[in-house]
Amino acid sequence: QITVAVIDDGVEEHPDLEDSSGNSRLLPGNTPANGGDGSPVLMSDAHGTACAGIIAASHNNMHVRGIAPNVELISVNIFQGSETISDIANAFNYARTNGADVISNSWGYTSCTLSLSAINSAINNARNNGRGGLGCVIVFAAGNGYKSCVDYPGDLSNVLAVGAVTSLGTHSNYSNTGPALDIVAPSNSAPGQSGPGVRTIDRVGSAGYSSGSSTSGFGGTSAACPLVAGTAALLLSYDSDLTEDEVRTILENNATDMGASGFDNTFGHGRVSAYDALLALNP
Repeated sequence: QITVAVIDDGVEEHPDLEDSSGNSRLLPGNTPANGGDGSPVLMSDAHGTACAGIIAASHNNMHVRGIAPNVELISVNIFQGSETISDIANAFNYARTNGADVISNSWGYTSCTLSLSAINSAINNARNNGRGGLGCVIVFAAGNGYKSCVDYPGDLSNVLAVGAVTSLGTHSNYSNTGPALDIVAPSNSAPGQSGPGVRTIDRVGSAGYSSGSSTSGFGGTSAACPLVAGTAALLLSYDSDLTEDEVRTILENNATDMGASGFDNTFGHGRVSAYDALLALNP
């Protein structure tokens, strides 16, 4: 059973995050700042739940369909408030020690030069020692700052930094670019561009983005990141013995090339392709 940790503002129980028998696929979580269980705090805290839906929403209902609909999820809430650097580092430690295979991070500091040793160490530890030494696959949003550099910690060499393209295959103008960008995935467009937002789950009821249980307007590199995290989980669902480096290489080598031939600073290695990545494992 493959498990994806969503480090965000909390993931809530949702009908689309249940298995075919109605059992929740959301495992016990954590809120490092206060020892809580990883649940959302404010009524408006819906970002993590939306990311979780892109990764793992079931396919046997009418709401949305996730990339890897049978995986389990761990919610780690780093937006409780007043988090320290140690709390952020402990989010990765919790994910690693509680069996996360993939760690999805649709957040970052709005800086391309910041480097925090405690966070770097926790990410390195998860990448090198998670999954019994095979390594956790750590995925980050590149950031939405219209910048030619990737926000920290997405700019670290041992994570996958994900940028955004529109549904029409053009660069989403807000999506950060640069040599640290690894791959891109579909998301919404920037103002003035064409292309809809991403449909995913929302918190049930009045909390979240709308009064329903889904939303059609999610976007940013926040939506692109879980698409890649979910694809990594799919690969591990097929072959759980893959190392972190092997997963990364398969995703990058089988991405759909965009822009200039080969790697470029706008699209990285190209647009993620779950089909081609899986085909590479079973030609």
